[in-house]
Amino acid sequence: MAPSFSDGEWKLMQNLWLQSPRTVSELATALAADTGWSKHTLSTMLSRLEERKLVSSRSLAGAIHYAPVYSFEEIAAAEVDCLIERLYQGDAEKLVADLRRRGRLPAGNEFILPKESET
Repeated sequence: MAPSFSDGEWKLMQNLWLQSPRTVSELATALAADTGWSKHTLSTMLSRLEERKLVSSRSLAGAIHYAPVYSFEEIAAAEVDCLIERLYQGDAEKLVADLRRRGRLPAGNEFILPKESET
């Protein structure tokens, strides 16, 4: 099952995926314009993410540096798998059909990948 992230945690994780490891001060500076979060708020969020084993920390040059445990690609794959299971009963073709119906994918087969048995 994919880990769940609040909107704020997603913003924080996206920043860590762009560049890590990072200190609380570096994250506060990077997120200041978008969120205005204090260092205390970020420290609390990072501690919770670390407790959930989604972020790791290590001390470097007297400061604690944080990094994501999983890559964006790993989290995105887990999220998509969870979505397909929850909403489409494990049928990815239903997801693709729904995306086409909503205009999120062009019609045609150019986005359909061959099944593993066909490769």
